[in-house]
Amino acid sequence: MIHGISMRTLRFFITAAVMLLLIAGRRVYADSIDIYFEAGKAPAGTAYIDLLGRMTPDSEHYTGFNDEGVPLFSDKKGDITPASPIALYDTEGYMSLSLHFKGLTVTVDTDGSGNFLSEHITVTGNGDISDAAAVYRKFGRFRAAYVSAKGEVLGVTDTAVSTLVNEDMRKLTVRGTTAEYEFHSDSAETAKRLQSPTGIISLGIYVMFLIMLIALGIIVIRNIWRFIRKMQKK
Repeated sequence: MIHGISMRTLRFFITAAVMLLLIAGRRVYADSIDIYFEAGKAPAGTAYIDLLGRMTPDSEHYTGFNDEGVPLFSDKKGDITPASPIALYDTEGYMSLSLHFKGLTVTVDTDGSGNFLSEHITVTGNGDISDAAAVYRKFGRFRAAYVSAKGEVLGVTDTAVSTLVNEDMRKLTVRGTTAEYEFHSDSAETAKRLQSPTGIISLGIYVMFLIMLIALGIIVIRNIWRFIRKMQKK
């Protein structure tokens, strides 16, 4: 016993705290989209991939040029301006989300020779669009553009195929003219998943966890009260 609290209660509290930290940590990934492309199938000179979505200049989320969306190549900002081809790109209503949706930043990881390793589009927020799940709900039928360091559009993929996965991730993989967007269930697909046996089980586990937390709170309060009464009697 530790001041009236049993070791079993203490272990339960520590386990619950760890679970809460894990759940909280998962939310970090909801605010970014990881992007990868196969160099062998990309046009020569590709420096990064830009996310294209349907938007019009009269959209409440549109901005003429989002300077924060200019890619950062290993801490060095790219040479892209409002006059660059990617900033002017507008085909079938598709345009650069990073440059025309104020609320995105792009970071490109490169090796010592400046070669592409990976890319991360982070959602900083714009009105009612505050995370990657909201970006998907708004502009979900993405296309991907191969872009040079100077903002030249070297190629554009077909509309990305969307795949629901169990891992907490947002990933766009680009191969030649095809693209696949993998995303977790806290998007618009959540309701569909809750109708499945797996979704019902997950919801049940979550409810049980909440009940356990409430029970833990009652136990802790009760033990604190007993400890106070014990100290008063001394």
